[in-house]
Amino acid sequence: MPSPSSRVTQGYVRFVDRGQIKTPRYDSNTKTITLWVANDMMPLTLEQCRHRDRYLFIRWFHGGIIHCDLHTTP
Repeated sequence: MPSPSSRVTQGYVRFVDRGQIKTPRYDSNTKTITLWVANDMMPLTLEQCRHRDRYLFIRWFHGGIIHCDLHTTP
């Protein structure tokens, strides 16, 4: 669920081989975050998604650094 200040309405976590990981993206037209995660992280990520609240976070920093990850609460 988006925070009151968020423009995001949905998110996708895509599991790929490590060599296929892409830079996280935010699409302002669809208000969607897409995060690519290594296949070997799937068990951990799926366990995390069993938690009640899930938050997909993206942030842009100076120097072209983009950070995106999944946060959850039990």
